[in-house]
Amino acid sequence: MNTTPLISILVPTYNRVQYLKECLESIVIQVWFCKNSELELVISDNSESNDTAIFVWKFISQNTNFPITYIRNNTNIGMVPNWNQLLNVKKWKYFIFLSDDDKFYYQSSL
Repeated sequence: MNTTPLISILVPTYNRVQYLKECLESIVIQVWFCKNSELELVISDNSESNDTAIFVWKFISQNTNFPITYIRNNTNIGMVPNWNQLLNVKKWKYFIFLSDDDKFYYQSSL
């Protein structure tokens, strides 16, 4: 029996690259979680500019310890379709939505 948590972190985003940066950094700083889980990160981007795409591709190149899927929508498909798209793409049964302006809390000692 596999006891490794199999978790998808689903991040919808729209024109808030600075918040997204903080959100994604709060994920990768979770050392125990990232090392002890079969983790995937899925980002669905409704942004109108290229700023988010530029940041996300750089982030992906710097974080290769777990799979990251990036979806760039050609047009803004709306909030609920963006969430549904993330649900359709995720790999694992267990998932969490983390909006682009949300962060995981990091506690240095357990």
